[in-house]
This record gives sequence, structure tokens and C-alpha cells, in this order.
Amino acid sequence: MKIKIIFNMFLSYGSWLPQLLFFEIYYLLKGYKRNSAKLLNNDRFTDNIPCPYFFLHKLKFFFLNTRIKSFIDLGCGDGRSIFFFNKQLKINFYGIEYDSFVYANCKKLFDKDDNIQIIHGDIMSFKFLEYNNDCFFIGDPLKKKNDFDILIKKILEKSIKNGKKIYFIVVNIDESKREVFSKYKLLDSFRRNNKGYYIYSNEIINENTENQKS
Repeated sequence: MKIKIIFNMFLSYGSWLPQLLFFEIYYLLKGYKRNSAKLLNNDRFTDNIPCPYFFLHKLKFFFLNTRIKSFIDLGCGDGRSIFFFNKQLKINFYGIEYDSFVYANCKKLFDKDDNIQIIHGDIMSFKFLEYNNDCFFIGDPLKKKNDFDILIKKILEKSIKNGKKIYFIVVNIDESKREVFSKYKLLDSFRRNNKGYYIYSNEIINENTENQKS
């Protein structure tokens, strides 16, 4: 069952499949870790599927050209995105994971990294202000649009209140969930249908300016 779901997930990338497979093999051969997936029987959280290396490879250029001091992965899974970007960047990393088994494996991987903290918890009740993050990585961890709206609005309200510029990297998030970003600046995107990524800042755009389109 698990193999079938993962196989269908790969096929859902359509014409991107060759690039997807190339980068999965490329980084696997380079010794990059955290390549497992876990299917969750949960009515709130989505299955634990790692972000494709194809996307991470492209995203690294955004980080190299942007002053990011602290990165947090909301629903970090086994830590693939943190492991990847920690190879590229000298910044602080945080990951939040709800599933106890996945959290334990992820935390063990980074036990010796002083700049990485993995937290066992629920992203819906997490106290973001305590960590002063400026980049939020979100790989579609929540099933319900309403939960996603609440999460993003909470982060945006606190950042704007504090006058802090932050960035959101959202991966494989469908159009209905992205509506919460409709009045915020879209910095970059790489997408096809509901696959791909979007990078937003918390800068409010002019009401007459068009933002994201699917």
C-alpha cells in the first residue's frame, strides 16, 4: 500500500518526473540523508512525504541571495529540508514534528548539531515568537484549509505587529489554501498545477496589484 501511494505520488508530477528522479538519485549518491516517508492515520495532519530534492535544489538559490538568519520547518518530518539546507547555509534551524516516532528519528539525526533544534509538538499551538524565525518552510502539513488559514494568519499577525520581515516557502499547497496569502507579496514561484513551490514575504501588496495565480 505504501509503495503504491508513493509511486502514484511520483507520477503526479507528470512531465517533471525525469528531473524529479534525477535529483533524488543525485543527492542519494552524494550521501544526503532523510529519504523515508510515513503514512499517517490522522484527520488533521497529512502524510509524511519529503519535499523533492528537485525543489530543494532550486530553492537553495533563494537562500544564497537572501539574508535569512533562522529557518523553521513546520512539520519537518524526518528532517530532509533541514539536512539539505544545513549543508548550504550557516544559520539556525528549527523543526517541529507532531508524530512521536518521526520526531525521535529526526532529533537523533541532529543531536550533534548546535545550530539545529527539533521540537516535538503541534504547529497549531506552537509559540513562534519565542524563536524569532524569519523563514517558514511549509510542505502542506495540514489537511484542512481552515487550520492552514489559522496557522498562517497567526504567524503573519505576530510578525507585522513586531515589524519583522519574514518569508514563507510553501510547497505543494493547492490554490484554495494559498488564498490566505492573496494580499501578500509573491517573490517567486515554480509550479505546475498544484505541484511546486511559492515564496511569499509578509509585505502587503497594493490592492490593485495581482498576486498569485495558479
